Amino acid sequence: MPINDRVAWEHGGGWGLFDADGATIEASNYYRGPGKNVVGQGLSTDLPLSSIDVAPPGKYLYGGNLINHYGHFLLSTLSRFWLAHIEDISHYRIVCHAAGTPSSWFSNRFVRDIFGSLGLTEKNFVVFKRPTLLPEVMVPRPSAEEHNFTHQIYNNLGRTIGQNFLRDFELEINDRPIWLSKTKLGSGVQGIANEDRIVELMEAEGVEIIHPQELFPLAQVMMFNTRSKIMSAAGSALHTKLFGAAGRVICLINHETINSNYALTETFSPNPIEFYTCDMHESTSATKKFNQSLVIENPENVARELLSAIHN
Repeated sequence: MPINDRVAWEHGGGWGLFDADGATIEASNYYRGPGKNVVGQGLSTDLPLSSIDVAPPGKYLYGGNLINHYGHFLLSTLSRFWLAHIEDISHYRIVCHAAGTPSSWFSNRFVRDIFGSLGLTEKNFVVFKRPTLLPEVMVPRPSAEEHNFTHQIYNNLGRTIGQNFLRDFELEINDRPIWLSKTKLGSGVQGIANEDRIVELMEAEGVEIIHPQELFPLAQVMMFNTRSKIMSAAGSALHTKLFGAAGRVICLINHETINSNYALTETFSPNPIEFYTCDMHESTSATKKFNQSLVIENPENVARELLSAIHN
């Protein structure tokens, strides 16, 4: 059952992969934790088989929900592609749930480049816009699930992708510290309203300011594999560390509890992210560009402490 292109997939209700009796195929479900919370899709359908199109012949692999958001793409969509660490999957027709078409998905650079590193192009992908019967489809369970679990093979896949990105380059370590900034990001989930003050103080101390959304995926992967000192507030850009990291990565958070997605994806990392907290409060500005906009109460002290930490 397809996603309705006119309704946000998180609220689309009836989409999903079902057996001949109309019950959900549990391995195909998109869960987010903590716990088994199904996001958006239906758990059953009563559509009679006689009214359903039949898919063209082919060897189908279920690719899950293709999410065009960088962080969710890495944490959820990519987690079903662990088979690419074991075998060449380019001979499969990969059927996904998503709005739009494979052509529109691949117009997004990170989708095109990350799948391309696995030998996949838009021609490998198919999306059905009508209820469609698949006589046979292989459904890989996710190798990572947001806020629930991660497996070693998920991290192995990330390292494989990183190596594929960088195999034609000679890498040199750069010890100049960098700060990953959201000051030029148009919108996002969480941001710091007075981050510009942190940026100003960091720049004065010789830190290079990087805006990850302006970099192609290759440049982001190369950055994590050549920079020995990376600082950032919490955000999707840090998930690029899945593809390998050369040195220390420090993350600034606003409370003592670490987002479990970071903890899970760092489970098998040889050099886990280091987390530092500071006092922040929610912004009351009416022009917030983030779902949650926070204000650092003493940005001068925070910048000094982060610089001291990264140099020690």
